[in-house]
Amino acid sequence: MNTRKIRCTLMLLAGMLLPFSGCAKEEVQSEAAPETETRPAATQPPTEPETQPAPQTEPPTEPQQNNSINPLTGESGYPDAAAGKRPIAVMVNNLAQAYPQYGIAQADILYEVPVEGGVTRMMAVYADLSNVPDVGSVRSCRYYFPKLAMGMDAVYCHWGAEQFHAASILSALNIDRFDGGDLEHSLLFYRDPERVGRYSSEHTGYLRGSDIPAAMEQYGIREYAVSRDTLFDFAETAETPAEAACTRAVISFSESSSTGFTYDPAAKLYYADHNGSPQMDGHASQQLAFSNVFVLQTDISYLDDANYLRRVELEGGSGYYVSLGGMESIRWEKADDRSPIVCYAADGTELRVNTGNSYIGIVGNTRGLHFE
Repeated sequence: MNTRKIRCTLMLLAGMLLPFSGCAKEEVQSEAAPETETRPAATQPPTEPETQPAPQTEPPTEPQQNNSINPLTGESGYPDAAAGKRPIAVMVNNLAQAYPQYGIAQADILYEVPVEGGVTRMMAVYADLSNVPDVGSVRSCRYYFPKLAMGMDAVYCHWGAEQFHAASILSALNIDRFDGGDLEHSLLFYRDPERVGRYSSEHTGYLRGSDIPAAMEQYGIREYAVSRDTLFDFAETAETPAEAACTRAVISFSESSSTGFTYDPAAKLYYADHNGSPQMDGHASQQLAFSNVFVLQTDISYLDDANYLRRVELEGGSGYYVSLGGMESIRWEKADDRSPIVCYAADGTELRVNTGNSYIGIVGNTRGLHFE
């Protein structure tokens, strides 16, 4: 079961199947008021990824081996029909005005990263593309999220994009993606009738997960992953990080946004809260809970003079791994846009991760962290 993590050192093999169309206007976000439209100052975009065309070798058309292990969680009992297929990554709103979220309790990996206005945005990743729930509310792209998705060879789903930096990166990466700005009222993306008229329009969009296989077939999106390996080096038997006990962890992304985790030893899970209130999946009627919590620290600054958009460095840094009531210090790195995040223990060996779903929070080096 201890297969190596995904190594996406090959250039991805499929071009972007959909014409790019970002959301026509983008938002400045705050927790105090609905998002309002604006456009960032025309500054230089972040460093571009390599844009050389991918090698023209044939992508896999069927799994090379049957595998009963979920590649994102390391858990057994994974459907044979899903073995070898690509993950699906979906952008999710994390504004309080858009709560409750739905579909995210079933995610195998949940990323949370700061965006503008002191708030965060999430990316939910599902290993089995045939078993993705309805996910909402779906939001727009920021330039670092497709880099995270591409490192997992995931199909990236979003609703529009910030029009300067994110648009540039999407074009340069040529990532397989579905954009609700192009596909509203078509396959995949819809307006939630229970929200229309009750929420601001940007909080009403959702992705219908059951339509993903048909949409991939219709648009010719590659179905099978380049690599068959698991994302992490999963431990064969459960291991408690031994550096310190950790029954409570809090990540302060900004003065107005924090995410906390409280350990339940009976369930062996960390239950999530946002600004002190349980973070719920509205359709599943359950609080988000994780086997593993990763806190990855990095340099986060602004991309423009208006302090609108965030620059998030993804090359690597320090961090913490929390699981089974314990924690340990780690190092992490992401070799390039097409490589996954890799975590290392204090002794320099690759981190062994317990099986189960994972939360990955990326936070600035200067932000407060609390462990107890």
